[in-house]
Amino acid sequence: MLKSLAELDISRTVIAELPDAIVNIKSLKVLKMNGSQMQKLPEAIGMLEKLEEIYGEDCKRLGMIPADIVRLPFLKTLKLTQTRMQNVPKLPQSLLSLCLSSTATAKAPEISNLVNLRNLGLCFPSSTSVKYFPKANTYSPCCMLELPRITSINSYLGCLGYLKELQLHNCRNLRQIGQLPSSLRKLTVQNCNLLEVVDLSNLENLQLLLIYLSKTG
Repeated sequence: MLKSLAELDISRTVIAELPDAIVNIKSLKVLKMNGSQMQKLPEAIGMLEKLEEIYGEDCKRLGMIPADIVRLPFLKTLKLTQTRMQNVPKLPQSLLSLCLSSTATAKAPEISNLVNLRNLGLCFPSSTSVKYFPKANTYSPCCMLELPRITSINSYLGCLGYLKELQLHNCRNLRQIGQLPSSLRKLTVQNCNLLEVVDLSNLENLQLLLIYLSKTG
């Protein structure tokens, strides 16, 4: 019956699941569950029409994002890290900041429809959790990827027209970096030892290029 509630914080609690009645809180704008025992988000989360921010850092038991999340028209920030998600559904186009990590899969999520993204962090190594993410409560144009299975990065980031900084870490199978957004100013590549081709032809605004190999590379 808390129809005027704008922020709900269950961080560091043992709450594993929110009741279905949560969708009746039509004024909810912020959901925080950092370090909680949450296993899944509400199935009908799309009914929270005013929800703008979801924070779930260190949610080690979280295994599912419901497909209904795509219905959230004003969601700007989604940060779910150290989870055990196996699949990421289609996400709302309204997102400005997205940070996801999972130890249960190495499959990169689909982001081609997220044309408004300014901040992106993805880590799906299927073994260890991410060490660094751009801050999800700001919209600085930065992207950090740790995707061991990805072999080519070009069209995957083609939608990120606001991107100014790109960091690639431990993309062990990455062989080619194709055409990147022309807005890019800084490119850092670390421990991507199979990398053979880097296309810089479109990067007229690039100011800094850093490439590091591991000691075994």
